[in-house]
Amino acid sequence: MARIAFIGTGLLGSALAEAAARRGEHVTAWNRTIEKARALEPFGVRVADSPADAVRGAERVHLVLKDDQVVEDIIAAVRAGLSATSVIVDHTTTQPARTARRATRLNAEGVQYLHCPVFIGPAAARAGTGTILASGPRALYDRVSEPLARMAQRVEYLGERPDLAAVYKLCGNTMIIGVSAMAADLFAVAAGAGVAPADAIRIREIVNPPILSARAEHMVAHDFAPSFELTMARKERAVDARDCRLASARGVDCDRKPHGRADRRGPRLGGSGGPRHRFGGLNDSTPRRYRRNYPFGVGNSPLAVSGRPGQITGCTAVGRRLRSWRRLIPPRSPP
Repeated sequence: MARIAFIGTGLLGSALAEAAARRGEHVTAWNRTIEKARALEPFGVRVADSPADAVRGAERVHLVLKDDQVVEDIIAAVRAGLSATSVIVDHTTTQPARTARRATRLNAEGVQYLHCPVFIGPAAARAGTGTILASGPRALYDRVSEPLARMAQRVEYLGERPDLAAVYKLCGNTMIIGVSAMAADLFAVAAGAGVAPADAIRIREIVNPPILSARAEHMVAHDFAPSFELTMARKERAVDARDCRLASARGVDCDRKPHGRADRRGPRLGGSGGPRHRFGGLNDSTPRRYRRNYPFGVGNSPLAVSGRPGQITGCTAVGRRLRSWRRLIPPRSPP
């Protein structure tokens, strides 16, 4: 089996190195905190004294590091031990522009470098599942495609543009964060009506992914025709009042102070001057963010929703409804 090196043995790097060792590959590891690398010794991983020592004789050098600057520092440190045939496979999530400059410079200098960020957690790394992205010279990718396929369930080669995997990785992270925010608000709506999150998650079986894909495809095609109407905007104040009563019953202070030009009738959490209520990693500013960026918009009369980002002006009913949902969650007790 191949001799490979892993530089960076945090949660993900150690899981990838452990899985490689279990597959029978000869693995050498190095980490700035050497104790983390030594935890891999029971799996047959050799721990090196330095980055240059770790990569000597390695066919592939896998980098699982913090950021661009650390990648640059480590590559500078390993070059003394790097052979002319070694391929650096960089799994670090990095900035596209810096990735492109680094890949172009290194390959021009004879260092074979391929950016391969991942959508893999530690458990998936040990199981050989998840997804690896790759972009860069096709000939270089062909050399490592089979080993990468043993590391993950899916390997997606995006082409020779050196920064494209970095771009797609950031897009994927944005999608994951957005889904987390959406789930948090979903649970907020459910909790306001006394529905447990475990039951509310059934909505994913009803509103299936094709609906989300169709909306995105319309936006890509610049098709911003309104898809449904918000004809019941006039009763939003009544909805707000009802929700305020529900919120008060749950111990949430709900006042009627203005909250931004686009939503002067919308209540806020915590009372006047009170702390912003937080849950699920989000805070009370989320509805305002939605009004700027969420794919709601204003079509022709009557009030309507389309897919044009940022076109929320006049669609105050949506903004108030979003805030109404959030008011139903009682604030967390101080730690």
